[in-house]
Amino acid sequence: MANAYCSSTGTSITESEPGWLGIPHLSLIIDDDNVEALKGFLQQKPDCPGWRIYHYEPNWHSGWGPVDYAIKTGSLNVFCELLTLEETLTAATPAHPYRLHEACRLGRLDMVRHLLNRSADVQDSLERIDDLGATPLLAATGFLGYPGSEAVMQLLLDAGANPLQDIYTAGRWRDGSDEPVEESRRQQGIDLPFLVANALTAAIEFATPALIDRLFHAGVDLCAGGSYRIEGWPRDEILIHVTPLHLACSESSVERVRALLRLGDSDAPRMIVQRDSMGRTAFHWAVLGNLNSPYVGQDPGKVHDRMLLQRNKCIQALCAHGREAATVNAQDRDGKTAMHLAVESCFPEAVICLLEQNADPNLTDSTGRTAIMALTMSSRIARMHKHVIDALAKAMVNNLSAGDGHGNTALHLACSHYRRLWIARLLIEHGAPCHLTNGSGELPLHKAAACLWPPSDSFSKFDIFRDVLRSQDQFISLLLERTRGVCDMDSKDASGKTATDILVETRLKVSNHVKQQEKGKAYVRLQQVDHAQIRAGFKIMPHEIQEVVETESGVWGLRDIGDPMALSSVWHRFRGRGGLNRGGRGGSTGARPALLRIPRHRRRISLETYGS
Repeated sequence: MANAYCSSTGTSITESEPGWLGIPHLSLIIDDDNVEALKGFLQQKPDCPGWRIYHYEPNWHSGWGPVDYAIKTGSLNVFCELLTLEETLTAATPAHPYRLHEACRLGRLDMVRHLLNRSADVQDSLERIDDLGATPLLAATGFLGYPGSEAVMQLLLDAGANPLQDIYTAGRWRDGSDEPVEESRRQQGIDLPFLVANALTAAIEFATPALIDRLFHAGVDLCAGGSYRIEGWPRDEILIHVTPLHLACSESSVERVRALLRLGDSDAPRMIVQRDSMGRTAFHWAVLGNLNSPYVGQDPGKVHDRMLLQRNKCIQALCAHGREAATVNAQDRDGKTAMHLAVESCFPEAVICLLEQNADPNLTDSTGRTAIMALTMSSRIARMHKHVIDALAKAMVNNLSAGDGHGNTALHLACSHYRRLWIARLLIEHGAPCHLTNGSGELPLHKAAACLWPPSDSFSKFDIFRDVLRSQDQFISLLLERTRGVCDMDSKDASGKTATDILVETRLKVSNHVKQQEKGKAYVRLQQVDHAQIRAGFKIMPHEIQEVVETESGVWGLRDIGDPMALSSVWHRFRGRGGLNRGGRGGSTGARPALLRIPRHRRRISLETYGS
């Protein structure tokens, strides 16, 4: 019985199956790029190159023929054979009108070359617009998430493609997820139709300086803005007026940024201050960067460092062409400057670079917060270096008493969490006032007293909890020393609570929280211990374990009691030595090793050997 097999997909079909000599059979041949099998198929079905599929078939689109499916799979040999036969059919069904577009989208260079060579009107093929409003050249740029290909773009430009053609949309972002994008468009007041992409904007993510140079000399406007889709900020959004320079900065591509600025020359300052629909300039995009790193499979830490280095080089390139203070201090729709974004993302090199370019750290965003206030609220503060904070504080030395919309100074915000107390110390060293109150009548002292809440999971480790408590005590002592004669632990906030009240209340809440966590962990540990003891052949008395849990499950936990690894190792160590055996019987020598991992003061726990 005859059968067809595709080695690439691992599927097969036999002569007795319904799909034999049909689309499933032909699909296997095309998937395998098997010309000999195709010739055998053509002997039975000579008209198959003219087939068009308008019903459901897996992996086939409506209106496709075998040639179109070969383009999708990249089967070049079968594609050439089918294309030749399709042209010789006397009653051939018209080919799919956007066949060239599909080959360009998928980067099929040799197939694009064959289609252009066999086209009766090359210019008409190059200017044809598909249902997304794109020409073959724009399709080759990777528009709407396709991979894109510079080699295909160069081939199309050589053939006479017009790079000045743009894509406009009359109302829908046609990729299957219109609703969030349309909501974003309405919120920003974007009118329709709006420009979606031009050749340079769409191709900038992979374009080399050579391609950028060619498109520029062909007349592409470097300042023309296209659209850009953002996924998950916190929802899908769409921005317009996004220029090639914005996207090059987002990709942290120093070569593309330098190429655009070099070609722009006298227009470079205008390119740098050009804003997208959120009011962001190239400086904002360079600081934000793109953390979806292309360096797959590498160490994440090294990749992140490499991306930060590239982003810093992009900022330096922008600074070389836009030294004006208005350029560096441009604010977006939220009032944030590039400095705000640099400190929020804890990008120390960018902070130093912007300060050297006379960036003003005293500017406030829409919430009234300066750059150093934004720094104290960052969740990645541990990455910020001390000398960077010193430089920022020195630049703001006359404005450390400023408050945000709630009256909180930078010191208030730094005191509100125990992980940021080291920043609060630096601010005090630079002269931050300790006696100012916020809108709730709270001093930095009140904030410091409550800085342990919400608690951290690491508090369950006693040494960490002890160090945190000591750090809090020392910082409160520092605040009391700096505010001596002005305020003390009995100073009240607007709700009538003193710093002492807040400190006692917070520590009690943290203690109860940690105890509850530890009790839960202790019961889980009990189950692990019980299983380990059964394997080892002896058992710790349950009522005595329960007593330990109730009395010592606070911040100490049960780290050293009944370690499952230690208990299970007893079985492997003493099996066959007359101690513990498979039957669970053994003498006192078999039970003794279980105490090796238990501190002396806890060895009151008795051991019960099975079978004794």
